Amino acid sequence: MSDRDRFLLSKGGAAPLLYAAQARRGFFSVEELRSFRRLDSRLQDHLDRQKTPGVEMTSGVLGHGVAIGGVD
Repeated sequence: MSDRDRFLLSKGGAAPLLYAAQARRGFFSVEELRSFRRLDSRLQDHLDRQKTPGVEMTSGVLGHGVAIGGVD
């Protein structure tokens, strides 16, 4: 079992909220938020674990976080 907290975001369209929180916590600079949805940006409409620091699961359809949250 992990010794840290995790935040599950099933609604991928709410990614900007998570990006803002991540920037405040130092995962990337606040200035990088200006690149949201731009070509080649790490910050897209939906979370992508291969592009965005601090993201462990790519977001998709609503509700998939429930299944992912049950796995450790």
